[in-house]
Amino acid sequence: MPLDQAKARYRDPEHFIGFCRDCERWNRCWACPSLTVDPEAYLRPYRWATFVAAKINFDDAERAVANSPESLRAIAWNALKMEKTRLFDALLRCEALVPNSAQLSSGGCHLCEVCARIDEKPCRHPEKLRYSLDAFGFDLTKISEDLLGIRLLWSNGQELPEYYTLVHALLSENEALREVRSTVSALFSPGS
Repeated sequence: MPLDQAKARYRDPEHFIGFCRDCERWNRCWACPSLTVDPEAYLRPYRWATFVAAKINFDDAERAVANSPESLRAIAWNALKMEKTRLFDALLRCEALVPNSAQLSSGGCHLCEVCARIDEKPCRHPEKLRYSLDAFGFDLTKISEDLLGIRLLWSNGQELPEYYTLVHALLSENEALREVRSTVSALFSPGS
């Protein structure tokens, strides 16, 4: 969709950055707030946003094993990290195919176990640093439900939900739906 439309419908920085302030990654992750880039200036070159989601289903066996806060976190983190890496890599391929494009990811960076920002050092992987959609104040719940037809589920801290959802976007000067659809579909098709 045109980025201006997406910003008007799904972006409320004042509201959503408030949630970021309560997160343990605040000022501790280069992809998260407080941002070192001006979001308006960062978004200005782009005219289109192509939103993509990865739905991570948990089967009954996984949900049964996640019977403590520690096991729940470990199972969820491993699944999220694996799928986030696949989606991130797919959108990096899209960036290579689509001139003047960049992805925004979900939920901070996944590249390092501990971000260098904690020690006030520069990002270890600046060529792969991509900011979070939520760090720019986008409402991932509304985007997921309205545009992708997926209701976001959350853990209650006691058990895994049926699934988690990652929401990313490819920002571009021109519409890039075809490139994103073919690249992401190939990566996430059965058997891949």
